Amino acid sequence: MSHSIVHHIGLDVAKRSLDVDLLGSHLHLPHDGAGCKTLVARLRTLPRAVHVVCEATGGWERPVVGALHAAGISVSVVNPRQVRDFARGTGKLAKTDKIDAKVLSAFGATIKELHPTPPPQAQQAELAAWVTRRDQLQSMLNAEVGRQIPGMPKPVATNLAQAIGRLQKEIKKVAQKMAKIIEANAQMAAVS
Repeated sequence: MSHSIVHHIGLDVAKRSLDVDLLGSHLHLPHDGAGCKTLVARLRTLPRAVHVVCEATGGWERPVVGALHAAGISVSVVNPRQVRDFARGTGKLAKTDKIDAKVLSAFGATIKELHPTPPPQAQQAELAAWVTRRDQLQSMLNAEVGRQIPGMPKPVATNLAQAIGRLQKEIKKVAQKMAKIIEANAQMAAVS
């Protein structure tokens, strides 16, 4: 990819908002279907090819990255630690959504071997969603286990133990679903 003919667009993804460094101007959009459509429409108005750069955000980036892939717009999902190190190296210590979007633009323009992230296959997307769900359940389980304190009233301890049991069962179910997806993909790979 030749950096002289591509605009690098920084996209900071949050749960409820998208902040875009659009060639030096700032665009703030809701992180929903309408916001994704608006972003794609704005990117299509640019005179040259664009390459959007965003950080992996534990899954929050998936909808907007999916919309960009569907529109045929090049996007790279990058490691947040690399971007933070880059920002520190350039003296950008402040951290706001607007600044993060600018840093992502600069990161994209500076890194020579920034490859587009390919769109996931349906099974990969589903597996990634289950991995996220497993991690969420594990966090809840860890929190419940940490709430067990000696001397707690028996009814409360019983309720807590029941919640822990339910979470453990859910984690097992999710692990089984993940295993089925992995097994199905291994079978498909063996056939092709």
